[in-house]
Amino acid sequence: MKLLLLVAQTALFFSSSLSEAPNNSNSPFFSWIKELQKELFDVRQYNKHARPISNDSEQVIKVDMQFSFVRAVLNEKDGTLETNGWLGMRWVDSMMKWDPMAYGDLRNLKLMSDLLWKPDIVVFNSVRGYDPMPPSQSVLLYDGVVYYIPPLYLITPCDLDLTKWPKGFQKCEIRFGAWTLDSSEIFLGVLENQTKEVWVKRGEGLTGTGHWEADLKHYKAGNLQWKITDTTITTNSYFNCCSPYYQDVIVTIQLHRQSSMAEKVAIISSVG
Repeated sequence: MKLLLLVAQTALFFSSSLSEAPNNSNSPFFSWIKELQKELFDVRQYNKHARPISNDSEQVIKVDMQFSFVRAVLNEKDGTLETNGWLGMRWVDSMMKWDPMAYGDLRNLKLMSDLLWKPDIVVFNSVRGYDPMPPSQSVLLYDGVVYYIPPLYLITPCDLDLTKWPKGFQKCEIRFGAWTLDSSEIFLGVLENQTKEVWVKRGEGLTGTGHWEADLKHYKAGNLQWKITDTTITTNSYFNCCSPYYQDVIVTIQLHRQSSMAEKVAIISSVG
């Protein structure tokens, strides 16, 4: 939780630093930016469609993720969860490293994500189909670290448990994963300290599971009938028989109904 907040604050700091620079395209600051962008994109002939690895880098790109809830509304009639939030992602782009001292001590660039390679993360269980990540501002650090935090509006199905209606708890899931990339290309992690890991048998495959908490620092209740009581982020690795394997990241939100009109109706009906 704290780490994603730090990432967001870092991105905001970088954005502010750039915006506070002299508003003069002829200033040394902007000259260094132009020189660096020319080196990164033109001289090196950067290809955003190719995984950014080099001979001396890790061949599997580790993509750390975290989800930050801003708003969540459970729609019982449709059996859906509407969510606003940010999906924070971090990875290392080995083709985008530079020496700050060679570019006026320039240590970061703020770029549109469409200019960079990105993992093909989608929302697997969106009711609108497989939602891809939208373009957004990214922060690129001189050591190749990329922070990409797109804002999301999601509608996902929620399998409601009505056995204790109108009380009881409801659990809803949001499933993220790579559309085409497998374990030989990327590894999905979480931007938080791991609390536990479990390995379970699922069909013919073995599933590796790690559990973390989602970020509620910026959460604003979208429906006063429901209170969030728990969140988890789970990474799953699916081994059908052999390598490579595939992963997904599941964000689970647990909600508990507060006193509501539905509860009053249920009480009146039982009395009548």
